[in-house]
Amino acid sequence: MRNDIALLIADNDRASTEICFTDESVRTVALPAEQVLENWCLSYGSTLKGRIEACAHLTKCSTKLPVLIREEDTLLLFPMRSLKADGLNYWISDNLLAAAVPHGRTETTLVFINGYRRKIPYDIRMVRRQQEVCRKYRDILAERKMEY
Repeated sequence: MRNDIALLIADNDRASTEICFTDESVRTVALPAEQVLENWCLSYGSTLKGRIEACAHLTKCSTKLPVLIREEDTLLLFPMRSLKADGLNYWISDNLLAAAVPHGRTETTLVFINGYRRKIPYDIRMVRRQQEVCRKYRDILAERKMEY
């Protein structure tokens, strides 16, 4: 399995982002998460705004939308808070998430397909809701045909 992105963690001030990889390595960049996501989207030929608008249009959802990074494997990252919200935010790779295990009402442990684990301060219901939006989006993309 190739080393890929498990999650992004945006700091409280939105000044830097930790990129956590499936091999448990972490790289901190001095950019807010939205700039990291924008750079990735641009490297695949689109903009973050365009990706978010497309997801909203296709899923009919309007908040905390996942971002399609790569079409080749439908890499989706979903947020736990809105994109521009102040405070700590997590962007989780739906493709690599194998399980989410609740810890009380306020924490969840994310288990990725290679066994990497990371505890986040969010309720399991929030994680499951975001996973459902990702499933819906992935299903829509798989069924899409060019419309004229």
